[in-house]
Amino acid sequence: MASIVTSTRPHSNADRLEVALIAENEGSAAYQVVVPIDTYPVGQSVLHVRPDAIIPQSPNWSYLKTKMVEVEGVQMHQIGQTPVRDEMSQGIVLPFSLLPEGMSTQEWSDSLGVLKWQKPEAFDQAGERKSFPPELRKTDETNVQSVKFRAHMKAQLPKMRWCVTKKLDGTSATYAIFPDGSFRWFSRNMEMTGIEDTTYFPFVEEMTVILEQLSKMCPGGVAVQGEIVGPGINKNRGNYPKRSFRPFNIWSITHRKYFSQHLALPALCEIQTDSIYPVPNADLTMWQYDYEFDWESFDGKMDWFLERSKEFSTFNNERTEGLVWSWSINSPMGIFTEGSFKVINPNYQD
Repeated sequence: MASIVTSTRPHSNADRLEVALIAENEGSAAYQVVVPIDTYPVGQSVLHVRPDAIIPQSPNWSYLKTKMVEVEGVQMHQIGQTPVRDEMSQGIVLPFSLLPEGMSTQEWSDSLGVLKWQKPEAFDQAGERKSFPPELRKTDETNVQSVKFRAHMKAQLPKMRWCVTKKLDGTSATYAIFPDGSFRWFSRNMEMTGIEDTTYFPFVEEMTVILEQLSKMCPGGVAVQGEIVGPGINKNRGNYPKRSFRPFNIWSITHRKYFSQHLALPALCEIQTDSIYPVPNADLTMWQYDYEFDWESFDGKMDWFLERSKEFSTFNNERTEGLVWSWSINSPMGIFTEGSFKVINPNYQD
């Protein structure tokens, strides 16, 4: 991503490093990146490789000490957010001179084979799997530090009703009853129906009952999406004491929209079980999901978002990746979610 250095400050624990704020333009959200001192002055154009990118090995960045992942037999760098001498660094910065003349950053990225990293799916039994169906939507939140997203959101501010929930670190799961009455379940990318694995299958019986109840309120097909967390899932970074399914969305197959969380999460609370219960909200009052905030100066609130994600980084001793903000139209007709974004805690390590 073509970006500029908007500010720098000394590193708190390294004389030869400094902390730079990198943004797509002067008014956009900034990422914090640790860089060599006096290398990237304020106002200089740079190439910023954001967290969750996978980039090939190259002599131009042979110095990188990142986690390596294998993609189709090739070892590639996985870019994340990592503390560098106690200062969090979100991605990496490269000299703008690496961009070939006349080539856009997207064309350059495509020519290199840059990919987006996705969490490995946590199934543990082989079997035939089908692709994720088009009637449903995959769970993937836009990062609040996306410039285009923020520009779109600002126009909607006066009409919004907000809900803030925790972002849990597990593996995505979807359970659904389709219009033909069939019950099916899915990982983030694949169908798992009929596979008796130890990740998704243990929740099938209870989710069948829950979805049958929800389908009475939402005829025409309904899906519940959430995160499976607990021991053995993504190294259990959240310190969850047992495996559970933590739903956060209800999807109407007929309308092809998510129900407003002000409707969805209380409904899920009414039918929760010992192993299936909704994600908590940010204020830790559990099921009071309305959130009020002064949005008039939204462009200046980015630091507030990040600080908020750090402030509520634990719940019942469970660590969380950050917060998810969603909004619906603030009127009796606002029964569907209009959009959402995630705020990753900059101190959270993958």
